[in-house]
Amino acid sequence: MSNSSLVNYTKISPNSNNPRSSGIRKITIHHCAGNVGVETLGSIFAAASRQASANYGIGSDGRVGMYVEEKNRAWTSSNADNDQQAVTIEVANDGGAPEWHVSDAALAKLIDLCVDICQRNGIEKLNYTGDKSGNLTMHKWFAATMCPGAYLESKFPYIAEEVNRRLGEEKAPEGKETWYYQLSGTDTGRGEDMLVRYTKGRTGTNRYGFEVAIDRNAIAVTDPIYGEGNMEVPGGGGYVLSGHGEAGKWLYGAVKQGYLVAVYGETVKVQKACCRSLDGIDTGRGENQLIAYTKGRTGTNPYGFEVCIVEGEATSEPIYGNGNILVAEGTYVLSGHGEAGKWLYGHVKKGTKVTVNTQFGFVSIE
Repeated sequence: MSNSSLVNYTKISPNSNNPRSSGIRKITIHHCAGNVGVETLGSIFAAASRQASANYGIGSDGRVGMYVEEKNRAWTSSNADNDQQAVTIEVANDGGAPEWHVSDAALAKLIDLCVDICQRNGIEKLNYTGDKSGNLTMHKWFAATMCPGAYLESKFPYIAEEVNRRLGEEKAPEGKETWYYQLSGTDTGRGEDMLVRYTKGRTGTNRYGFEVAIDRNAIAVTDPIYGEGNMEVPGGGGYVLSGHGEAGKWLYGAVKQGYLVAVYGETVKVQKACCRSLDGIDTGRGENQLIAYTKGRTGTNPYGFEVCIVEGEATSEPIYGNGNILVAEGTYVLSGHGEAGKWLYGHVKKGTKVTVNTQFGFVSIE
């Protein structure tokens, strides 16, 4: 059994059975009954006298801690049979009783972690039945407790639905997929559960939502970011989408870096893609820039990745440390520095299909 690559912090608890006596078939979600960071939770579980632990914990900032490896049984649910079969997850609360609210960042990362657990352990579907018979369970079914709290309990059907949607996407045939959402307004205040587009300056929003910058070619510059707010709007016709509550969750689930995001009237259309805008054509390559060269030599220094594109196909993986590559007639060289170089290296291999659109200035990878 492997552990999640989403982990940001590890402190192994002595409170576990090693190894677990059963294969992983379930996920059990708990709440911390407080705004507990992953380091603090690790310290709590480190005490043998506590006689409690969990496989993972998630802070209100969306960071993930690991306290018991998945191959071992954590002491979490007051029920040995459940814990032998389940990966258990503690989630911090950013609000108190009686709701015990959980931040959008924590909920989004909880879904990410559930998807990851299912994929690695061969769980094809997360089945929430409202009782112990399903494979998505909660603490209150095994002990006299209100855990996981009213807010998380109300989200169990949504969690199962979203996890299963994403598990289904992983099995879907290759090709673009499309999502739609209704805008709540443009260049206006963002209220509860609203999705707003901002076209100038900064968004002026608080940090309780997800925001993503969309550049001049309708390409998402990054994944949606939670917890910062007041994002700067890209120049040259770009915009920012800002979502709170349910709209923020949709934004986080639908948009990834490189996807195509367009607004038609009051409707946002998202298409699954792998694109990046060029920072220039046949010009000097600056910090974190992606440049396409069409003639002569690139004239670049060795501090970047470069790859030749011939008849729409990469002739090799991007090469670091050479620079000044010769551009053959009728071909392109893509040259990336810093973050752009990492993107190039991470997405292009020998034989990858690459379209260089010099008219609008972007690259599309199949």
